[in-house]
Amino acid sequence: MAELWDIKELSAYLGIKRSTLYAHIPEIPHYKINRLVRFRKEEIDAWLAGQHHDPTNIIAQAQSVVTACGRTPASLDHVIARSIGEVRRDYNGPIGKPGHAHRKEGR
Repeated sequence: MAELWDIKELSAYLGIKRSTLYAHIPEIPHYKINRLVRFRKEEIDAWLAGQHHDPTNIIAQAQSVVTACGRTPASLDHVIARSIGEVRRDYNGPIGKPGHAHRKEGR
């Protein structure tokens, strides 16, 4: 039978704080023994392999969607640039934080 790790051992293995791991327990393969949480290295390694995101694949998928809509891949670049501009404008608003509006003096 494979060795079971506790949260401290998993934290050391992944280089992630224990509090962060506790917050993500539902997403991580684990065993609950009464109130104790335990992990198997093999299952953690397999789970990690499934967490890999390839940004080049996402770009290729987006380009195929744009092409299927009858647009050119340059259209995708335009949409991305416009979106980045909107986010920057929204974030760098009046006081530099999203969701904050100026308060009028005297209120």
